[in-house]
Amino acid sequence: MTRLEDRIRTGLHETAERIPDTAPATTVQRRRSARPAGVWVAAAAVAAMLVLFTPLLFLNRPDPDATPAVDPGQFSGEWVTDQSDDSTHTMTIEVSGAGSAEMNEEDDFASVCSGAPFQVTGTGSFQSDNTLVYTSPTLTCKDGSQPEALSGPPLEEQFENLTFTYDPRSNTLTDTLGRLWIRGIPNTPGINWPQTNLEEVQEAQERADAGDPDYTWQLEPDMESILQSEGHVETPEIYAQFLQKELGWEEFALIGAEDTFEYGGFQVMGAQLVRCEPGKRNPLWPDDPRFGGCAPTIDDTQYDSVIIYVTQPDEQGPDGLWVASFMTEPEPLGQIAPITEDEIAALMDGFLQARIAGEGAEQNLGSPDDIQHFEIGYLYATSTGAPYERGEYEVEDGEIEDQGPLGGAIGLRARLFAEGGQTVVEQTFELEGRGDRWLLYQHEGDQNTENGVPLPPP
Repeated sequence: MTRLEDRIRTGLHETAERIPDTAPATTVQRRRSARPAGVWVAAAAVAAMLVLFTPLLFLNRPDPDATPAVDPGQFSGEWVTDQSDDSTHTMTIEVSGAGSAEMNEEDDFASVCSGAPFQVTGTGSFQSDNTLVYTSPTLTCKDGSQPEALSGPPLEEQFENLTFTYDPRSNTLTDTLGRLWIRGIPNTPGINWPQTNLEEVQEAQERADAGDPDYTWQLEPDMESILQSEGHVETPEIYAQFLQKELGWEEFALIGAEDTFEYGGFQVMGAQLVRCEPGKRNPLWPDDPRFGGCAPTIDDTQYDSVIIYVTQPDEQGPDGLWVASFMTEPEPLGQIAPITEDEIAALMDGFLQARIAGEGAEQNLGSPDDIQHFEIGYLYATSTGAPYERGEYEVEDGEIEDQGPLGGAIGLRARLFAEGGQTVVEQTFELEGRGDRWLLYQHEGDQNTENGVPLPPP
């Protein structure tokens, strides 16, 4: 599992991959190929996930309509961003008295440099009190190679007029590549609720060790297994109490883990939760064991959703207290309507007919730029260029039950026949829910064969 992603879901397509359908991979990401589980679709999910270390205090949050004046000097200092992989990505900005700013951005493992360290430097200028622009930054691979874009236009074009915008409310930077930067991360995670500093946590730990029920509710020995569970589970008390007491949510449901990783020797766990309309059932999935009793709060498909991160800043392990550290801003989160056998048949018949006709099949495909997905090749012809004459498909194992409010993935197998049936291209892929649509994807392990012989990747 990556730090902050899929969506980011797949994330995560999560994420994400949650809205629009999935978030675009940044130019310096490494692609992972593990097969993802079903995901929810939500607007701006990757951006929301990246707020993990933004110092948004849960208590006494500022008026969202108030916009403090920004001094360009607030750009100065150390910044970090999450790359959804194991690399370390940092940036230093030094603002001069002449209204310019020197920038040095470094990534210790960048795919644009085939894994070598990557550096971006330049001198920027302020276009406003909260906007800093680098017209033509210098891009360098520290192994001497030339950095190359993984997709899209040349890397130099992508970084041209690289613009950073400062948000005084969250003390963060966002740039034109879609990245969110936060101030240099301290050696320990934030402590915001219900204790606000380490001394308070240590005192609460002593009280919990003595069996004080005012503090034992912060204990959760099986936190990771609960968050990772695919079945219906009770929301851990640290999340439940925060949602009730700080956000005022009467009813809610736990979707599951967003991220689990160690930082500075501390384990940080994120969980995504949705708000439920009190006393109502889910109109799309009334019998779902996990979310049947949780009705959306925005409309029939969309929930209010938030991601909350917790940690154990003092004693760690099954006897340590959990505290809430950070949260994302609430965002709409959509569930996918169930797909029937007749709807699958209509989709697949149209997909196969388009492949035989030689055009139009792309409308049924998910983007290969989505994390963990690959291009579906040989759409209109065999490896030798012979056009397809007929096609057929089957649902793997004859079931469509592997779906739910979280989307899920339905395995499919298609066969395309050419040259009077002498050549057969067989492909396996998955039908996955994205927003209000079901789209076809291929993952590592899905196969393209021709007369039983594996075909090279497209």
